[in-house]
Amino acid sequence: MAIYINMDRRLLRKGGRTAYSMAEGDLMGLLENALQRFRYDGSADADMLLYRALSEFRGEAPFQKVCKDIEKIDVDSENVCYEGFVTGSNGVSALKLAIGGDWETSVRVFIYWDGKAFRAYIPIYGNCYNRFCNAALGSDGIEPGEQQTHTIQATKSGHPIFLDDRSRTVPVDTTFDVVLNEDNYNKFNWRAVDICDDACLEDFSCRVTSKGDIPRDLYNKALDAMDKLGRKHAAPEICEEEDLEWEPINFDCVYEPDDEEGDEDDDYPGEAACSQEEEKPPEEKKLLADVRILKENVEWIRDAAEAYFEVLNGMADYLTAKYSEKGEPSPRFNSWRWAKLKSIAEEDKKHLLAEMEKREAFFSEVAAAEEAKAQAEGNLSDSMDEALLEILFLEKQKETDQ
Repeated sequence: MAIYINMDRRLLRKGGRTAYSMAEGDLMGLLENALQRFRYDGSADADMLLYRALSEFRGEAPFQKVCKDIEKIDVDSENVCYEGFVTGSNGVSALKLAIGGDWETSVRVFIYWDGKAFRAYIPIYGNCYNRFCNAALGSDGIEPGEQQTHTIQATKSGHPIFLDDRSRTVPVDTTFDVVLNEDNYNKFNWRAVDICDDACLEDFSCRVTSKGDIPRDLYNKALDAMDKLGRKHAAPEICEEEDLEWEPINFDCVYEPDDEEGDEDDDYPGEAACSQEEEKPPEEKKLLADVRILKENVEWIRDAAEAYFEVLNGMADYLTAKYSEKGEPSPRFNSWRWAKLKSIAEEDKKHLLAEMEKREAFFSEVAAAEEAKAQAEGNLSDSMDEALLEILFLEKQKETDQ
């Protein structure tokens, strides 16, 4: 049972794109060669390889145009699900994907070969996104004073149109227009909305015109090009540091990563300190290095655990207050997904705080050891001073006797 949206046949667009017809097996072979460079760890999972190509290493060859095509709507590529190969009535084969974030309803995407490059096509007719703001359901919304007319259809009778009025149901197997505004937008039964595969494939078949069967020499040339690309670049050349919002900790050096080596505020400023360090036993050097790294991280771990948990709790409060008077989760945010996120957050918090306590206990042991060492050194120094004074006294007394 599902509700389909964007079921107005006037949304079908004829022509505008061209591609060669090819068997699904040929397209599969081309894609396998193209995904070789993302198989750097030996993975053969189609979902993982497509995720790397379209999300983790977004924009890398040979999927640059695919990523640009997908960017035409606001949809997150957190989840890239492979759902097989299809061939439209136009004779063009395509890879069928469902893309979307955890908070979004998945959007149908087709990937095909146009003779020069891989391309992506996101159908409108029967697809599961808000065409008025070009966003996946879950990342969409409505402006104050705006009205949106959605043409919907249900697979079975009994689907309520609005969650607060279950007496109004969607007519089965007939299209039905529903007008939404800022007052009733979040009351619409969005949780029942799904992709209409037949409509999406019809849209793809109308939009992409076949240029005929692909010539074998052109296909073999493309196959060799994909294979060569995969062998030349075993993995995409991506600088992971550019994707981080913070400076990564450099465990291979003892100076601050944003400083020049040997500055006054570094742990080992210059050759003098390095030469002193060499005199220490290896065990003590390792212990000091471990303590230094732990001290740099323990505060961050505590703050991250608290912030992570507070953000998810804040998300729950916001959704509950905004979308429901009965304290139920938002109809646009699955309750089981929220429960899972909250459970993960609690486990992460518990783990991080336990790790922090272990490290603080370690700091206490180190501090106690250092204090005991200092006290022992102080006692030794006092004993040496007393012995020296005794020697001086005896020498002075001897001179006096003489």
